[in-house]
Amino acid sequence: MTSRILRSATERALAAVLLLGTACGDLQVPVEYVKWDEETAAFGLGRGIVTTFRNRFGDDVESPYEPMIDSLNGHHVVVAGGGSLLLNFCRQADPQTVSREEFYRLGVITEAKPVNLQLSRRLDGTWFGVEHDSISMLTAYVNFDNAAAFFRDVIHDDTLATTTRARIAFYGEMALGCGNGRIGVALPVGAVDNAAFVGTADMFIVLRDAVFASGIELGANPGVAAHEYSHRIWQHNVFHGDEGFRLLALSFLGSPSQQAALCVDEVSADGCACKASGTLLKAMDEGTADIFAYTLTGRPAFFFDNSLAGSTAVGDEDKVRDLSREPVIDRAGSTISTEEVPFFNEKIVQRAASTDTVCGQGEPALHYYRLGTLWSRGFYRSIVDPQSGNAPADEAARVGWARAHYAPAVRVAESRVGDDFTTPVSGRDYTFRFEPRQLIRRYIEEVSVDRDTRVYLPAVHDAVCQEMCNRFGYLPFDQPVNGVPAQCSGFMGANEFSPLGVFPCQI
Repeated sequence: MTSRILRSATERALAAVLLLGTACGDLQVPVEYVKWDEETAAFGLGRGIVTTFRNRFGDDVESPYEPMIDSLNGHHVVVAGGGSLLLNFCRQADPQTVSREEFYRLGVITEAKPVNLQLSRRLDGTWFGVEHDSISMLTAYVNFDNAAAFFRDVIHDDTLATTTRARIAFYGEMALGCGNGRIGVALPVGAVDNAAFVGTADMFIVLRDAVFASGIELGANPGVAAHEYSHRIWQHNVFHGDEGFRLLALSFLGSPSQQAALCVDEVSADGCACKASGTLLKAMDEGTADIFAYTLTGRPAFFFDNSLAGSTAVGDEDKVRDLSREPVIDRAGSTISTEEVPFFNEKIVQRAASTDTVCGQGEPALHYYRLGTLWSRGFYRSIVDPQSGNAPADEAARVGWARAHYAPAVRVAESRVGDDFTTPVSGRDYTFRFEPRQLIRRYIEEVSVDRDTRVYLPAVHDAVCQEMCNRFGYLPFDQPVNGVPAQCSGFMGANEFSPLGVFPCQI
């Protein structure tokens, strides 16, 4: 009994010292969360430092610092619990006049509530969750907070995606319903183990497990958090500024006539380009998210081995989305839809427009993730030393060049596509017509020059052109959107799945 009393007194004294250090303004908060361990090649409990928790006493530099960790309230990320997000049928808005703030309230059926974690503190000052949900929510905070810092500091994003806080609804639901934000009725449409970006609410959602799993939730995987944050980067870059936002509002809320007026097939050869645009845009958004997830994690299979030690992996999806792989068309025995797109051709456009009976011509709907993978793998394969043109000696070199040069160029290309959409053409304010090579051409323009000096980088240009030509250069592209110029004149594409095998590049 005596030793226990002495030990408790010692612990109280150490805790007082730790609290005093915190009160003096120490912004470094040690936390324990679900973390990938490179040595064991598995997820487990690990420790890290968080410097972004808001101060419970206010942001005055003279105030003592006590982190708002129990409510997961940070400068870049805030985590709330529950809530229903996606489409609120009770809120109507005029797409021509709705403000950005009003628009992002339309996707909130019921609000996520402030969390109250069950935390404790070790003698070394490390905060840790004492039960599953608290550990998981703290993990989500760390992963999304790291993603926010990555996009701001490495990818050089300066849009609302990084200058406003990212909100995460933890264990909420994606739903259709009717509500005023506080009270509502919702029909869930998503009940799987995953995370998602809800564009109509500008929020992230981490979904509760649909079944008991032997491994960690996908929402606790840093690669998944990076992928989802990438969708926010995409939305705020492609639809940046007042004109871009108005296009976003019209595409979501516009009447059939308003939406039809957004896009006009400029020549008959375009056929069903407008009807395919939305799906093709989504595909390239998904591929870009995979690119950024790879760049942040440094792993071409950015899903990691999504399991705790001793449990099974998630299935085939982690392999299909591996940027280092090439297409394997026949995957007999696969448990999920893994059909891969080997190159961009007319049937891809038809399948992207498959909801239209004329345009789709009976083609099955496009698995847009797979077209996105065609883009992300081309990005991965085209990375060379920007100065010498040498191929990467190892994965670390490839990741380093991706972070320093290639991935930031992707982000700028997103913004340039947005500028293309809002550049007046033929008397119209908006030209919401998208073709994947529009993004690729803008990317080639940006990646082929040094970001700071604008000096031309011929080795980069040639490597990127060749890989993109092999994947996207077969289909004629005679009417580029808004005059986006060709970038790879004179290159020959090569793809075993094309009718010709070798063909003049149309990018």
